[in-house]
Amino acid sequence: MAFNRLSGTIVAPNYFGPGDGPGTNIISGTLHGDGAEIIEVPRIVADPTENYMLTVGVNENSMVGEPNLRFDGSTLSLDGDLSASINISASIFYGSGAGLTDVPTAGNESVNNVAVSASMAKGFNYVSAVSSAVGVFMPHTASTSVGDVVRMKATSGVSENNSITVFSESGSNVSISIDGIQSVVMESEYGAVSFIYVSSGNWLIL
Repeated sequence: MAFNRLSGTIVAPNYFGPGDGPGTNIISGTLHGDGAEIIEVPRIVADPTENYMLTVGVNENSMVGEPNLRFDGSTLSLDGDLSASINISASIFYGSGAGLTDVPTAGNESVNNVAVSASMAKGFNYVSAVSSAVGVFMPHTASTSVGDVVRMKATSGVSENNSITVFSESGSNVSISIDGIQSVVMESEYGAVSFIYVSSGNWLIL
């Protein structure tokens, strides 16, 4: 009976490889030991660091770890430019939008025919020298914690025709509300209103 194993001392010949004819491979099963000198096997040839994404190197058998593209199992991190030929979708975008085109900015955005001049910040806010109807957004909920308070103070010039409208985040995101509604209108000079963030997407008027 033959067994697929060798024991003892094996003296290797000068050449250890397949023969000339078909079906003459001489190695099968599991190999153990250092395979550094085995050729035609894909291997990492540069930056073999944990979480580095791999790209193809100079040929089909070389892989390169990319220090500027990392994935830790939950977050994909890119240091550099991102280019896409189709839409990029995300639940929330962070950072500066200064380089984006066709994006409304404070001062030229309109919600329900009301020009939105700014987004409020946590704490005290006011709109000065009101001469027409204006609007402001509540702070972005991604940077807001439960218990945060936002106050808006109306100054001179506020009236029924020159009102201040406080819109919930983005003005059209119906998942964000102020006491169950999408906006609050201030029509009195020197009036004030305070809001408190009570839960995900929900502001209440104090």
